[in-house]
Amino acid sequence: MPIAKRRLAERGQTVAELVVVIAVIAIVASIAMPGVGTGDEQAADLVAAEIAGAMRHARAESMRTGVVHGVQVDITNQNVRVYRLDKSGATPLYVYDVEHPLTHQAYAVDLVDGSLPAGSALLERQFNFEGLAETPDSLSFRGDGTPVHDAGSAEGADAWSWCWWCSAGGETGGLYMLQDAYVRIGYRDEQRKIVVEPMTGRVTVQ
Repeated sequence: MPIAKRRLAERGQTVAELVVVIAVIAIVASIAMPGVGTGDEQAADLVAAEIAGAMRHARAESMRTGVVHGVQVDITNQNVRVYRLDKSGATPLYVYDVEHPLTHQAYAVDLVDGSLPAGSALLERQFNFEGLAETPDSLSFRGDGTPVHDAGSAEGADAWSWCWWCSAGGETGGLYMLQDAYVRIGYRDEQRKIVVEPMTGRVTVQ
């Protein structure tokens, strides 16, 4: 084969190999890289993660300290606050002085103060407990991480009401056991559900 033709064939083979290599790299990259969602999806994920983080922190603090901690989910004011149960007085109180581990401020997730994407919203809250006809807006965790509602407690600082829905039925040592719990949030057309498992207190985002 003439030298010129041989060089042309070698060049053609090299280009073909290069195309194959680039294609393989593209396939590997598409598998290895996590999927990148739209801006709306990412915003909804962020809001859900913040609320799930507040719930997980309350549960972790309960297990760390042995003191009941929980979250209050306020649909009207569009915020989630972490509290501890203070039993030092005659009536147990919800006290909202639990610090965020990074900011060291009172732990709260506010959907209208500008810290989260504008337009995000708390859409629905369902905390259902055995023996409670009404659905409270708070969810507590015992020292073992079990999700419960504490009977006979009142709000402390920034109080809003007494626990008027508490009744005798379904109560276990002053605590009502969780049947199911979730918080649904939305950002534009995207929605996420933050779910608390009844027996373990594990928090997941769906």
